[in-house]
Amino acid sequence: ALNAPLGSAWHIENTLVKVQNVTINRPTTNYSGDNNMTDGTTATPIILFTRSQASFASTPYPVVPSTFTGFPFVFDLKKEMQIRTLADVQ
Repeated sequence: ALNAPLGSAWHIENTLVKVQNVTINRPTTNYSGDNNMTDGTTATPIILFTRSQASFASTPYPVVPSTFTGFPFVFDLKKEMQIRTLADVQ
């Protein structure tokens, strides 16, 4: 669940985690920038961050719940997660 690993992101920053049943909510449809991730276990979405320079930044993200593997971190006191490649999304 998103709230479990990222509920204490200060303690597991840069540890690879896998989160299941994730949906992304954002007006655009690609990975670039900040995207809100949710799996229904937390009231506050976690941000999925992708740099615009990433090779997959312009790729559309899944419209069905998916499993994301990536690194949690904290930026400006916000809990975020970053995937390495599209292989991290199943």
